[in-house]
Amino acid sequence: MIQWMPGEGYYDYDWRELNARIDALGKGQIFQDYYKFKAADIQHIWETFRSRKLFFHTTPEQLAQLPWS
Repeated sequence: MIQWMPGEGYYDYDWRELNARIDALGKGQIFQDYYKFKAADIQHIWETFRSRKLFFHTTPEQLAQLPWS
C-alpha cells in the first residue's frame, strides 16, 4: 500500500502516470482528498487499475453517485 503527497504547489499536477506506474507494480494506493476526484474518476480508477487495494477519501455525495453504493 502506497500513500504519498505531492509537494507544496503540485496539488493540481496530473499524477495519473505515476498512479498507473504504482498500479503496474501491483501496489495498492491511498487517494487523499487533495485529488478532488469526482465519482466518475473513482469509478474509472476502480475499473482500470489491477490492484483491488485502493482506498479513496470520499464525501457522502460522491459515494452516493457510485454504482456499487
